[in-house]
Amino acid sequence: MATVLDLGLLEYFGLLFPFLLLLIVTYAVLQKTKTLSGEPNINAIIAFAVAFLGVMSNSVVSIVSFIAPWFTVMLLF
Repeated sequence: MATVLDLGLLEYFGLLFPFLLLLIVTYAVLQKTKTLSGEPNINAIIAFAVAFLGVMSNSVVSIVSFIAPWFTVMLLF
């Protein structure tokens, strides 16, 4: 029986998860620190640009993909 993992369906989401993680973390840091501006729209545009540029680099994607599961495990313990 074929499962989702056997079909390789998760390979298509290989760039989506690092993009969302970079977007959310960057937006949260910008909102919390208010370094560039206090407006949420400007911070969202900046966070989107940072996440897009991060996904364009293979090294950033590999680092985020490697660190995210370990960070989750450490957060649980």
